[in-house]
Amino acid sequence: MKIGYEIVAFPTVTCRETYDTWTITLNSIVREKSDMKTMTVTACQTSQFRVTLTTVFFSTLMFSVGSCDTSKAEEIIVGPQIKIRVQVRNPEGEPVVGAVVRPSGLRTRAQPTNHSGWAESRHGKLPLVKTDEDGIAEVLCPKFVVEKVETGKITWLVDHEDYIVFREDRSVDDAPAEIVLQSGRRIVIGAVHAKTGVAITENLHASLGDGGFAFKEWNLTSSGMLMSRAVDMNRRMMRVFHVPSDGPVLFSAPIDLEKHGDKSGVLIRNVKLQSGTRIEGMIDKSVPRPVMNGTVVVTVVEGVELEIWEARDSWGDWTKINADGSFVFDSLPRGSVVQMIAVCDGFVSALPTEDEIKNVGFDSKTLQNRSSLVIPQVARLKGDRISPTIRMEQTAICRVRVLDPEGQPLEGASVMMFPNQYWLGRGSQIVGSGSSIRPFLLLKKEMGEQIWDWANWKKLQELGVSSSAGDRYMVKTNTEGIAEVKTVPGGSEDKPRSESVYVQHDRFDQPADGFGGLRRRISVKLIRGKTTEITIKMEKKGTNVLGE
Repeated sequence: MKIGYEIVAFPTVTCRETYDTWTITLNSIVREKSDMKTMTVTACQTSQFRVTLTTVFFSTLMFSVGSCDTSKAEEIIVGPQIKIRVQVRNPEGEPVVGAVVRPSGLRTRAQPTNHSGWAESRHGKLPLVKTDEDGIAEVLCPKFVVEKVETGKITWLVDHEDYIVFREDRSVDDAPAEIVLQSGRRIVIGAVHAKTGVAITENLHASLGDGGFAFKEWNLTSSGMLMSRAVDMNRRMMRVFHVPSDGPVLFSAPIDLEKHGDKSGVLIRNVKLQSGTRIEGMIDKSVPRPVMNGTVVVTVVEGVELEIWEARDSWGDWTKINADGSFVFDSLPRGSVVQMIAVCDGFVSALPTEDEIKNVGFDSKTLQNRSSLVIPQVARLKGDRISPTIRMEQTAICRVRVLDPEGQPLEGASVMMFPNQYWLGRGSQIVGSGSSIRPFLLLKKEMGEQIWDWANWKKLQELGVSSSAGDRYMVKTNTEGIAEVKTVPGGSEDKPRSESVYVQHDRFDQPADGFGGLRRRISVKLIRGKTTEITIKMEKKGTNVLGE
């Protein structure tokens, strides 16, 4: 283990009552074996302070931070962190002042192809740091991705309104991490109702290469024109849409920006918007009625055939399945291809056939090497209404028995599985995951750019923005140490499907697997309509630390 890092426990803490921000920095040397230290910080009447400890040895630190009312203090547990310097310049080599820098992902030294998200429970609050007059940002990042598995690369997200949003990996050993922002093009759009020709100047939005919602890329001017910030010219497919307070969403046809070449400014007037196609669908009769805990998620991807993923554009939505197996989507982009995945207790949508894929103009090669994933069924959105039936198949059950190191049943352990669905031309998620853009836009007015903060996740589910897909795949063990994870996609007898099982507990660890001893999981084989039983014997925390 290296020593001499500046190890920082937690970069910034915001007081809820006053919204003042304090910075806490710990300069220390980290030893391999050490006791947890606890510090309680109560902030009163001060705008900023610095706490420096030169001889504290720790593996993790617990901070309880609050206002002067200590009854409202919150505890945050974080691991050791390192300070990374990031240098941001423009194409001319000049420093960019005021760019927002944040780490959006982590890669380990040992397994650099694996990508991990920022886990606030381990890594602390996600930092957002602006570059200074020299274009420098100093950002606190975790020394370890998990346990003692060292961070090797950071995926940086750098945002400045005059430049294209930057997202690439840089090594933690770079001193500093050099980032060059590129100038893009700006787009101005005016829209009209397709039937009446009346200008639409309110609640007008656009999506471009799947990035129009994450960053503040579009502004509606006082004249009712939609104006973008600087955007990457590789982002080719675009759609304009109107979200009224009542009635269906209005969509434009997909707009291909390739015909504008490398122009730095694009003006598109009188884009026609019309109501989309309504889906009144059904899941097939193989699922007993009443249907329980059912969800259908859909996506529409424009430019599936394009090799550069940033060039594609997408629209997403989800809805619940009624007890009789029916489901409705009020308005989806007319003329496009909708991809549909359904899941309910004991069943998931079956794989599409090659003919179904070809019939909508997609390449059947997209199905190759995807047998371990749930793949959407597809339909063309023709006319005012379509009524597709989604073919379903039984799922599997994984019955996990968890024992403590003495071989006794372990109650309260969290058993998790993460079966994936794969969207053609887009990416993968946990089965049943979906987001609805309409409530997102309405909620964004209230919550601003903080809408995707982890603390808001449950609220997003409650208000219909996100489905609660992952909940069904996280189960606590009972008094007998048993947890049944149900509705897990399975395979056939001759070709079972492989999934991984993860177990977590406050006092015990799941033994490491065979992937170089760097992951705590076990692989199981699952068959449709059957139950796979496994037993996992835990070990005392700290017995074997990943990365040591």
